[in-house]
Amino acid sequence: MAEVYRVLKPGGRAVIGLYATYSTAFGLVHLRSAVRHVGQQARSRFMSAHTEHAWRTGGRVNPWTKTYSTTEIASVVRRHPVRELTFRANGNPIGEIPYFGRRLMRLSAMRRLDKALEPWFGSMLIASFTK
Repeated sequence: MAEVYRVLKPGGRAVIGLYATYSTAFGLVHLRSAVRHVGQQARSRFMSAHTEHAWRTGGRVNPWTKTYSTTEIASVVRRHPVRELTFRANGNPIGEIPYFGRRLMRLSAMRRLDKALEPWFGSMLIASFTK
């Protein structure tokens, strides 16, 4: 964040996208890990293997996958003098449910519900602020 702030011109706007902890996609990973009493290291390996759409990138994985809450991001951003800090989520909360999401999204009612849930449970957390 220090580097983002350093290179941002005064009055400039930064928009940063991070994985959201409280999303359907990552919430299910955390829940499943807790229920199975899986350790942090195993959970990190699982998340790394299931992000960045490894199936689309020739099997590459992202070994540094981490999720963030608005509180976590705000605490880092607010170490710098910023204005107009806002958050929004985007993504497909229902569409990202493992195994069933794509099938559910075929129904128009589910697509509407998915859009309504997006601000709260989308997989990406978008933070924006002005220097």
